Amino acid sequence: MLNGKICFIADASEKTGQSVGFALGKQGAKLVLCLPQNKKPDELFLNRLNDANISYMFVNANLENINEAENAVSLVKAEKSFGRIDALFYNIRPDIIKCRMTEINSEQLSCLINDYICKVFVTTKIIGSAISENGAGSIVFLSSVNAEKPTGMFGLWSVYFGALRNLSREAALYFGVKGVRSNCIELGPMGGEDISFKNDLSRFYQGYMYKIPSGYIGTLSDLASLTSYLLSDSNKYINGAEIRMDGGLLLQYIDVVSNANACMRNNGGKE
Repeated sequence: MLNGKICFIADASEKTGQSVGFALGKQGAKLVLCLPQNKKPDELFLNRLNDANISYMFVNANLENINEAENAVSLVKAEKSFGRIDALFYNIRPDIIKCRMTEINSEQLSCLINDYICKVFVTTKIIGSAISENGAGSIVFLSSVNAEKPTGMFGLWSVYFGALRNLSREAALYFGVKGVRSNCIELGPMGGEDISFKNDLSRFYQGYMYKIPSGYIGTLSDLASLTSYLLSDSNKYINGAEIRMDGGLLLQYIDVVSNANACMRNNGGKE
């Protein structure tokens, strides 16, 4: 489905970027793996790529900087075996900062805007424009269910993903007329969120494994499969979509008693 396509991974140092990139490469895509300036590739990831005979190149760029983003595109175009960009997987996410909305200061808000929201705007503008030169292509943004569901004491996290979701919609319109699709994956819990998002304002992630109807918690392989599909040419009519990938968590709230089957599975079959 992706044979010969040039796919740009916005953050190849992050697990989601590596997992999705490897899956794309296994389907025949060539990978442009972006890292922040002065950051070196992960050796274990490199070994996996080489062992699987996946074609790749690395570029270093701080994507909130227009000049650096444009230079990254120029490097890809100058590489004979690449020469263009067909798809973008945007997986850059901010740090989880714990504080109440009333405690957020101007420095934190400025950091969110300048270091993250600005980064996704610049990347979409520069990489999206490069993709549109081909008259076809696809962009997938990695968002979160917290674009819709408040996190309690992690308001900056929700603000970022709300901005990202709306940017995906704008990209679907702007680049859509140029043949480029833009879609958003709103990712649910993948393990450990009950610890990382623990707070005294929201119990959303408390016992989340029992609130998912099937009791199944998603993996990076699930994310890679969906991303591969959205970046392929198999779904030319999907544009501007927000696909919630949370096992149904946001649809219903089930406690440990109601979802006894999931409870037994997670406790090794014991009630």
